Amino acid sequence: MGRWFAIVAPHAPAGRQDMARARAFRAQSDQGVTYGADVWHHPCAVIDRPAQFAIFMWKDGTAADDEFVEVAPFEVHLL
Repeated sequence: MGRWFAIVAPHAPAGRQDMARARAFRAQSDQGVTYGADVWHHPCAVIDRPAQFAIFMWKDGTAADDEFVEVAPFEVHLL
């Protein structure tokens, strides 16, 4: 697997994600990510070539376990 990036955003007061404060982080193939509670995240995306990811999740059986939300289009600028 090659390089990949994670995009995250904190929750806004209205309970949605705050895309104005979204951040993207570039990672190497040997790195992993742990998201904090109440942090919205985009699905993992690769930069160099196709890849597979292993995902481990805590689930508590509530409806909030897998919450999918609509996000307006946005640009990511990697440094």
